[in-house]
Order: sequence, then structure tokens, then C-alpha cells
Amino acid sequence: MFRLWQTVQPTKDRHRGWHKIVLPISLFVLAVAVFANSIGHDFVWDDTVTIRDNPFLLERGAWWRCFGRDFGLEITRTPAGYYRPFVFLSFLLNHAIGGLRPLVYHLSNIALHGINTLLVFYLIARLMCPRTGGLAATVFAVHPVHAESVAFIAGRSDLLCACFLLLAVLATARSFETRRSRRTIWSGASLLAYAAALLSKETAVALPGVLIAYGLLHRYRLRTLFRLCVPTTAVALIYLAFRFRFFPMAGFHRAVVMSQAALVERLARLCFLYAAQQVFPVVPTLGAEILTRRPWTDATAVVLLILLIAVARPRRQSAEAIAWMVGFLAPVLWVNLFTRVDLNDRFAYVPSIGICALAGVAATRYWESLRPSRLVAVVVVVAFAALSFAYSRIWRDAITLWNASITYHPRCGRCYYNLGNAFWQAGKRTEAVWTLRAATRLLPDEERRSWAYANMAQILSEAGEDRLAIEMCRRSLELRPGQIGVRRHLADLLSDQGRHEEAIVELEIAQKFAPHNSEIPLDQARECLATQPPQPDRARQAYQRARELGAPRDENIEKALESAAAAR
Repeated sequence: MFRLWQTVQPTKDRHRGWHKIVLPISLFVLAVAVFANSIGHDFVWDDTVTIRDNPFLLERGAWWRCFGRDFGLEITRTPAGYYRPFVFLSFLLNHAIGGLRPLVYHLSNIALHGINTLLVFYLIARLMCPRTGGLAATVFAVHPVHAESVAFIAGRSDLLCACFLLLAVLATARSFETRRSRRTIWSGASLLAYAAALLSKETAVALPGVLIAYGLLHRYRLRTLFRLCVPTTAVALIYLAFRFRFFPMAGFHRAVVMSQAALVERLARLCFLYAAQQVFPVVPTLGAEILTRRPWTDATAVVLLILLIAVARPRRQSAEAIAWMVGFLAPVLWVNLFTRVDLNDRFAYVPSIGICALAGVAATRYWESLRPSRLVAVVVVVAFAALSFAYSRIWRDAITLWNASITYHPRCGRCYYNLGNAFWQAGKRTEAVWTLRAATRLLPDEERRSWAYANMAQILSEAGEDRLAIEMCRRSLELRPGQIGVRRHLADLLSDQGRHEEAIVELEIAQKFAPHNSEIPLDQARECLATQPPQPDRARQAYQRARELGAPRDENIEKALESAAAAR
């Protein structure tokens, strides 16, 4: 019988059966233990909009409506092509079990990481040998770059994608080894698992390319290569056609335009960044969009990466590992290169399987011949586990997360903005205003600076500092004049100070930006009645316009208009 995946046993294997029971259990326990401190964490960052404040989780028929919904509506409130139905199915399952208790969601993430560790072991043990699989899976279990995917609930898309991808590859291998009568069953299972991976995250589209690279490395005949790659390629093409027809990614409509030199420079920087994060992960991204790189860490990462590639033998196995890493980094780099999608550690979860396999190949080579290599392996695993444990704690709550992000990346304006909002939600107004002021100096674009000024205005008005709140509203509107909510807030603040004519002017400007908004003429009517002396004619015109736009009747305005008419 033809065997696609050749299993090479290591020399001097004294315990041939230990890897079947003891090692998998140990790997699962290790993967779970390293990130167990995230069990008590709260919802942070995108967790709030995708889970805690998401009304979709409470809708009837949400289980089947997942497959026809753009979940960018939950995150950005606009269609964004965020189509990952299997992720939201898992959220619905968690919600059915534990409601909005973060504990259930975190337990699911940790369990998925443990399962992925087992699948990494089984796959690499099948491709190479059990020892290499055990060493690679050990590194995968404790790798610090996985802290964001595991401790951050919304990072589950990478966990699910990796799980289904590994199942798809294992089922493909089984389809080549089993009898002809069962080959169709395993091939079908492989395609179903691959479809589930695509419906978990778009990164899975790279699998056909990785399989082609594997077949070319092993110099398979054309017929074997056809059987290996064509089914998954067909599924990937169907998925891409469906996505671009019904759920195109919004980021590609605002792609960054740059020169050829800038494009090459950015591509090289992105490749280096993701490679460095997998080899020497001492600077987590933590949601930062402007990363602070340190020369000594960059130099160390380059040396370690070159050394790892140089010592990994045999060459074919190291090439397989590199093909996995490069193949699944390709879609990530493409998105980061042409759109404004931020750099994040969780994007390296699936590609990191390749770097872990490379480390396993290098360690296996010297495991018997060079005894000090075992000590090096233990030191690396312990150091990675300690870093993962520390990085996981950072995701405890929003204030802790963004404080740590500022510590690592002090020039990131978005980190200051998010920290200011976290302080505001926690009732710490003084800290919130100070942090948002820092954000206005660091944020690169006018849109988000205007948001920071608008939030400061809200905080200051809550604290009774109306004059400063008015100033912050005006600064926000200088950057983005069309913010209806900010302009109405400014009108309310002016009205509270008795400056009704100025409030009417602001409302008239707001009406120009939103001519079909029925709330604005209602506010105008109230302000016209509050002036000294009242202006009932202007108030009546504004009220009639509001009613024409569909506003409900306001008894207070109608009584005031009747009183003004009677007084005449």
C-alpha cells in the first residue's frame, strides 16, 4: 500500500510505546497549565463588542443565521467582510452554557490550545518521528506568541483555524494510507475539516500551497500531487469566490498606496517582525499599531533564526517546516501589506507550527549525540513558559492590558486612547482625561484624535467642567465637522450655560450634515423656546419640520407653543 507520509523512527528509541499515552497527556496538561491563569480574566478589547455587548447572541435563530452574517457589524458597526461563522457558533455555544461569564469562554480557548498541541504532536510525529513531534509540540504548548490567541477570547479564530487545519492534514494523510474502500471517507473528512478551517479564519486558504510545496519537496509523481492538492484547491477557490461575491473585506477598498521601494521595505520589515516574534518573542504586540523595536532584540532574533535554520537536519524536514511557516504567513503578510489591519501576535499562531517543527528537527538531531543540547532545550521551554505565563496575565482586564502595551510601545497613540476609555469606564476621570490628552498628541490620524477630544468632552461634562468640555467639543469638530453627536453635545453644554443662540447655531450646522435627522429640529424647537425672549415662530417651524421627518409628538413643546400663542 502506498504511504504518502513516511514515518522515520529515531535511533535508540528505548521506550517505543511511551509516546502513545504518557506524552500526549503530558503535552495537553502543559499547554493548559501555562495559560491557566487566564481563567479568571474579564472581557477586554474586542471581547466587549463581539460577546458582552453583542445583541446577536440573544437573537432567535442565531445558530443558523451565523452563516449569512457579516460580523463586522458587531465590531465596527459597518459591513467589514468579517465572515467567520464557526467562531460565532462557538460563542453561541459558550453563551448557552454560561451566559456572559468570561470563565466559560476562557476555558474553551485554553482547551482548544491543548487540543491543538496534541494535533501538532500527532502530525509531526507522523511526518517525521515521535521524538521530533514531542519536542515540537512542547515548544508549541508554551510559545509566548500564543498568549494573545489563548488569553484573548476574540483570538479564538486562530485557535479554531489551526485545529481544523491540523485535522484536515491528518485526515489527508490517513486517506493515502487506508484501504481503497475507506479512502473516500477520509478524503471527505479532510475536505469538511478544511471547509471548517476556512469558515473560522481566512488564513486557511494557504493550505493548498503548503501541500504543493510538500509534494514538490518529496518529488511526488504528477498523479499523486494531483490527488494531494486538487480537492483542497477546489474548496479554497469556491470559498474565495463566495467571499469576494458576498462578504468582501472592507480593508481592500482603502488599500494603502505606496511606491515600489516602500512596498519592498514594508514587506521586509513585516517578514522580519513575524519571524522575530516566533524566534525571540520578548516584545509582545499587545494591540499596538506602532511597535517599538529594540536593536538588541532585533539582532538576537536574526542570529537565532539563522542558527536554527543552519543546524536543523535533515534538510528535507527543515524545508517542510519552513514551507508551513512561510505558506501560512503569506496571507497574513498580504493583508498587513496592503490594508490598515494591525500587526498582532495572534496572526502568528498557525505559522508558528512551522517554527516549532523546525526547532523540533534541530533538537532531535543533537538529542543523543550532544547531551548539553537537552539542557538548552529545557532552558528554552522554561523561559518560554515563564514568558507565556507573564503575557497571559497582561490580558486580565482593559487597564492592565493597555498599561502594559504603553510600557512596551510608548509611542502608540491608540494604546493611550484605549487606556483612557478604560479609565473612564472604571470611573477614574482624572486619569482618563490625562491619558486621552496624551493620545491626541500621538494618534496619527485626525479621525481618532477627534474621537479622543469628544471622549474628553463627555468626561469633563460628567465632572461638571462645562467650559473645558465646550473647548474639547470645539477641538473635536475642528478635526471632523460632521460629527452629529458631538455637535449636539456641544449645543446641550451651551444651553446649560444659557447660551441658547449659540446652541441654535450649532444645531443648524448639525442639520446641514444630517438633514433627515428628526431629533435635531426637536432640539432647535426647545432652544428657541428657551431664549429670552422666546421665539415661538422659529420654534413652531422647527417642530413642524421634526414632525415631517417622523419625530413623535412632544407634549412639552406643544404646550409651550400654545401658551405663547395665547399670550399674544
